Amino acid sequence: MSKEISDKLDYEDLKLGEKAKEAFFNGESPEEIEKKYPIYLNTREVIFGLNVTDLAIAAILGRLNSLYVGDTGTGKSQLAQDFFNYYFGGKKLENGKAVDVGGKADLDIYEEVYSDLKIEKGRWETNENVKALFHFLDEINRYPEYIQNQFLRLANGFLEHRGMKIPLGEKGYSILVATANLGNGEFGGTFGMDKALQNRFAISLDFDYEQFKPTREDRIIAELLRSANPNVKEAPIRDLSDKIIQAEKEISKNSRDLGLEAEAVINYLKFGLENCYNDAIGAKEKVWPRQCQTCNKNKDGTALCSLIKAPLPRTLNSLRKYIASLDYLIHLKDPNMNVDVVDLVFKAFELTGAYQKLLNPMILGQDYFEQNPKMMRDIVESLKQDFRKNESFILTSLEKAQKGENFDDFYEYNGEIYADYSKLNKAQRQFVKKINPFVNDREIGLGWVKDQANFYKRLNELRKNKK
Repeated sequence: MSKEISDKLDYEDLKLGEKAKEAFFNGESPEEIEKKYPIYLNTREVIFGLNVTDLAIAAILGRLNSLYVGDTGTGKSQLAQDFFNYYFGGKKLENGKAVDVGGKADLDIYEEVYSDLKIEKGRWETNENVKALFHFLDEINRYPEYIQNQFLRLANGFLEHRGMKIPLGEKGYSILVATANLGNGEFGGTFGMDKALQNRFAISLDFDYEQFKPTREDRIIAELLRSANPNVKEAPIRDLSDKIIQAEKEISKNSRDLGLEAEAVINYLKFGLENCYNDAIGAKEKVWPRQCQTCNKNKDGTALCSLIKAPLPRTLNSLRKYIASLDYLIHLKDPNMNVDVVDLVFKAFELTGAYQKLLNPMILGQDYFEQNPKMMRDIVESLKQDFRKNESFILTSLEKAQKGENFDDFYEYNGEIYADYSKLNKAQRQFVKKINPFVNDREIGLGWVKDQANFYKRLNELRKNKK
């Protein structure tokens, strides 16, 4: 994976409440700090030196729509507002690069946000808000489902009005960040969000869960640094958008070639999770997970293949981009950080997949009480353990195939799998068993490894012939 870092962006540029925390420890007064720095603070470490705030920052750099979920007062609106002011210069109509999309329950975003009525012409015409880079929608699920249909197009980066598509943003950058109260049953004034809309949000951070909550020190400092005001604090106005756009271009380029290890994990998720190893039932299709209840290979209801299905193409694209974004930010923060690519890809999948309707809804409701992040975390850990058990021969095979070598050459000896059966002599072969480990008769299929290896080998041969 590329470690190329833009010299136009520094991690210091990206810090939010960490700047306020550092100033506090250096002796600055709370009054001065509140004027100079953003307030959102969440330094809970997640992976490879990144904290929870960094997870949101990586999505901004990668131009990935983000949904912040959680109970009231968990900081989700403050985080979005800090990005609104401190990264994108505040409101577009006040010379900034951001727009607040919210409004009344029967909102028409075209007429009320992105256009003005020209009385002399007798029609609506788009205003400068269409060029905004950052679009913020607070409490998205307080709008009825028919209103939410507008947000579907907004998340795609354009408006639709009378059959016309009006692109949003500038220089190839436009992002939608929204907040929502989901899953705790205490918000009677909310509406459901359908699969298509949730699928447009590349990552979801749910601040109701311990792994995403600020540390106790963060919470103590945050209370000391702000006046006793329950409202969202307005961060200082600053425009970082040109650097963000440049970073996004580099991340987009890097996402096209994530390296062999990352591609192996992605295909394990993409093709392995499509697998249904009960021939009597067949592939996972629209009736999944109903057939899992009667599957004779899922008697205790814990088979991995019954708990989660393969991510959709849009989710896979978000996953690839988010992997590149996280990798970029990791090395921006610490150029010497040694990243385990397998751990990084599975963590990115955990963050991109929790609210993508991939989880078995019956298990999610009965065993996890609709706590998506907890179920997703448990399943991803099990998936990673399964991949690790097979990692050696998966990567060995793919590496050999890339070189045009024989890749399907394994044997078993004393319960262990080894490569290069063809190199054993006749006497040695009497004590081993030649095997094909790339089978689908398991919970997560591995037949895809042979397909990918054959592709690499054929590609190698075609390129050799052209030289």
